[in-house]
Amino acid sequence: MAFYMLSAIVFLAAFMEGKKAGAPGVGIGVLVGLGAALCFFYGMKALFVWVPQRLGFSEPKPRRFRMGLGWLLAVVGFIWLVLSCACGVWMTRATVHLIR
Repeated sequence: MAFYMLSAIVFLAAFMEGKKAGAPGVGIGVLVGLGAALCFFYGMKALFVWVPQRLGFSEPKPRRFRMGLGWLLAVVGFIWLVLSCACGVWMTRATVHLIR
């Protein structure tokens, strides 16, 4: 559940970038931030709910290979966070640049 709350970081990254551009940038930052946060949220849901169910991580005694895959999922989740923030900031910059 805590991973889902990280979508606020994605929203704030886009919002703060838009805030630098003044009043129009704030609105753009909010809209782009909401879109990026929703993409991050559903991506995390797929990564940490659907994939473990598909791979059968709920076995009573997981093998080392599956434990390694679990850690790999955690690393992929962190990379997804960084890329979502960077994408939100980039889209906000590009949109503000096009409007000005």
